[in-house]
Amino acid sequence: MLAAPTSLYLGMDGRSRRLRLAQLVALHPDLRVLGHAAVDQSCLRATIARRPDVLVLAPAADRAAAAMHLIAGVRRGSPETRILALVDPDERPGTLLAGEVSAARFLAEAASLDEVLRAVLDLARARRARETARRRRPGA
Repeated sequence: MLAAPTSLYLGMDGRSRRLRLAQLVALHPDLRVLGHAAVDQSCLRATIARRPDVLVLAPAADRAAAAMHLIAGVRRGSPETRILALVDPDERPGTLLAGEVSAARFLAEAASLDEVLRAVLDLARARRARETARRRRPGA
């Protein structure tokens, strides 16, 4: 178990899948869902306002471009938020302008909820390791 729960926001166009993932995450003691929405401006506003540790972003197949704009907005408004993007490899950005459209991790759009949960836990562990290292540094 991690020391403090990792907070998540779920930005997923598929409502049923979003709710199933929220239920799965709710059962895990190391994770806490702050909210969820479709991949749109309300998701961007909520992510910036709530500043979750991790944003899980899963746009519908034809909305990858909208997701890339949302990633750029989160990068500007909540740079500490790590992003897990479920986007098909063909729709991922080829070049990353100043890191604005980068996600901490990409998974295939069709990744199972178990794969998504494992990726979220990997990001949570990495966050925890960074926090521990920061506390151990002299003068930090």
